[in-house]
Amino acid sequence: MRHLRRVLVVAGCLLALRAAQLSAVTASDADALARLHALERRFAREQLPGAGPDDVFSDEWRLVTVSATALAATNLVFRHALPRDQALRLVEQLADRALSPEARAFDTRAHGHDALETLAGEAGHAGYLGHLGLVLGAECALGGTRHRATLERVGEALARRHQAAESGLIETYPGLTWIPDNAASLAAVALAERCAGADAPVARAVLARWPKDRATGLFLFRPEGGVRASGAAWNGLYLPLVEPRVASEQDALARQAFEVELPLGATAWREYPRGVDGEGDVDSGPLVFGLSPAGTGFAMAGAAARGDRATLERLLRTAEAAGITVPFGGRNYLLAPLVGDATVLAARTATPWAAHAAECPGMVGGDASLALDDGGGVAGRVSR
Repeated sequence: MRHLRRVLVVAGCLLALRAAQLSAVTASDADALARLHALERRFAREQLPGAGPDDVFSDEWRLVTVSATALAATNLVFRHALPRDQALRLVEQLADRALSPEARAFDTRAHGHDALETLAGEAGHAGYLGHLGLVLGAECALGGTRHRATLERVGEALARRHQAAESGLIETYPGLTWIPDNAASLAAVALAERCAGADAPVARAVLARWPKDRATGLFLFRPEGGVRASGAAWNGLYLPLVEPRVASEQDALARQAFEVELPLGATAWREYPRGVDGEGDVDSGPLVFGLSPAGTGFAMAGAAARGDRATLERLLRTAEAAGITVPFGGRNYLLAPLVGDATVLAARTATPWAAHAAECPGMVGGDASLALDDGGGVAGRVSR
């Protein structure tokens, strides 16, 4: 009995300590910068570091890790937490990696041809070309020109394919279409257009054609139907680069459908809308009581973009409870794959680039309706 009491006391102390650690989680740029440096160290050691479980999607996740790191670095520049020249050097290196045959090998295997050698063709390649375009667009936003010609070619190919496709949706792999992948590829189109001096007319027109779920008003997860938090929250990372007003509307609808308040001042997103049950998969991660690891992590993008620091920190507490930050080699989550570290970093630092148009050499800014002031609050809204 005495031994049991000791065990319970120790367990109680550990729980109290963990609760204190969670309550201390903050959305500071200093913490985000330390996490970016941890990603940089991984890239310094490995050309394309392993990003997730060793399965059919692992190579795709490596590319997502590259693009998310580029987005995070650019976000931190616009948040005045990282020098532009330092970020540009990193993003140029990431662009070189994204352009390598190794980075696109997974896409080449799936299609039977090379995406960059067939830009005049009709195959979608939403996954590879979309994330490549995001990295090249980030380089442009930071004032880089080394890969500008490639960005123009990739952007033109994706724009043509989106315009020609039914509902504006292109395939990731032959016969397979995911709308979240289209969010990334359409963001690449928007960045290419703005780098060319236009306010993303093609990307915004395509977005207006996307199918929505009648019950929730959210963009579908796949053309066949259904909505999921892992898709809706993922979209929140990319749609602000296309059309901030639509991104804001979708974020509000997604919060109504998926957001759940948890104990200890934490927040999570369930994977399926209330009243709908489903299984977890490679997109969501393993569901615990219906809660979505991916959806919760990506949801930080909407909170950060709208300047909602309180919600962002509640989501970060959930990520900390599940991932456990360790300081080895920089700050990173012990229990998360590398792609999780990169995408959470991109999401938690999400900053509407349109609000920083004056800081983007050669880029047209677009709708600044979600502009953040220096204090992280909403500075103002511009109606169309």
